[in-house]
Amino acid sequence: MDTIIAAPASCEVRAMMMATVFWERKGILLTEFMAPGTTITSEVYCETMNKLRRSIQNKRRGMLTKGVILLHDNARPHTAARTNALIKLFNWEIFGHLSGTGAK
Repeated sequence: MDTIIAAPASCEVRAMMMATVFWERKGILLTEFMAPGTTITSEVYCETMNKLRRSIQNKRRGMLTKGVILLHDNARPHTAARTNALIKLFNWEIFGHLSGTGAK
């Protein structure tokens, strides 16, 4: 049986979904939603990078051969050795964040 809320303004919602969005000048390439409580590790971030690469292949044909420049902050999953190795394997370039130097 459905419950009718008499005063919806008095209700409190405490669910939050974390999202990561990758985009370029023509629009969004990938939106990745993660469940509450998900810890972003280099393993999780590398899985997202693989999804991003597949999304680029499907949505922006030719972009991978022209070159991809990735701008991200210096969060630990972004600068981890595992992540840097994957980005190097993809032949992508990292544009350094203003708060420090990006991977070379």
